[in-house]
Amino acid sequence: MTSTYTDSKGNAVPIASMVYNHLKSAHAKAVKVEDLAREVDPDHRDEQRLAEIEAMRLEIERRDAAYAEGQADAIDAGEGFGPR
Repeated sequence: MTSTYTDSKGNAVPIASMVYNHLKSAHAKAVKVEDLAREVDPDHRDEQRLAEIEAMRLEIERRDAAYAEGQADAIDAGEGFGPR
C-alpha cells in the first residue's frame, strides 16, 4: 500500500498529512479520472493510481471514525450537540 499521492504537479504528497478537505477532493478527482479512463478503455488499470485511491479511502475512513468517536465522547461528557 502506498503512503503518498502524486498530485497534478507530479509531487509526492504524504496522504496522512493532507488536509481533510483536500484529501476528500483529491480522492474524488482520482476516482473520477480512473472511471473516465475505463470508459474509454475498459482494460485500463493504473495500479499506482488505484493504490493511491485505496490509501486515500482508508485514510478518510480512519479520520471519519476518529471524528465520530470524538463526537460520541463529547456527547457522553455532556458537551456538543447531543440528546438532552
